[in-house]
Order: sequence, then C-alpha cells, then structure tokens
Amino acid sequence: MAIDPKDFDTPVVDYDFSKATSPQQLIQQMASAGGFTATKFATAREILSQMKADIDAVDADPERVTNWL
Repeated sequence: MAIDPKDFDTPVVDYDFSKATSPQQLIQQMASAGGFTATKFATAREILSQMKADIDAVDADPERVTNWL
C-alpha cells in the first residue's frame, strides 16, 4: 500500500512556549503538534471537557458518573 503525501494536508506546528502561559494554552498547542501523543492528549482533554459539560447539563452527580477517572 503506497502512501500519498497529498493525504497529509494538515501542517505540523511547533510549540511556541512564549505564548503558552497556562496549561490550557499548552494543551491547545499540542492539538496541532506533530507528535502523536501530544495530539491524543489534546483530544482526550476535549472529550473530558465534553463529558463534564454533559454531566453539568443534566445536573448529575459527577462522582457517580465519572468515578473511574
């Protein structure tokens, strides 16, 4: 199976630590970084943020819903 370079159109962006003044900003930069782990970490943050929003939307007890975290 040949890999076509045209399939990879998302540019890799290096970290700019001068702009990362908070953990949130650093994770946001990880979302567009080239490392696989960094992008997965940023995706995990988005998933957890959405889970928290869903829990809050129905006024659920987060300790009973996300006790596995």
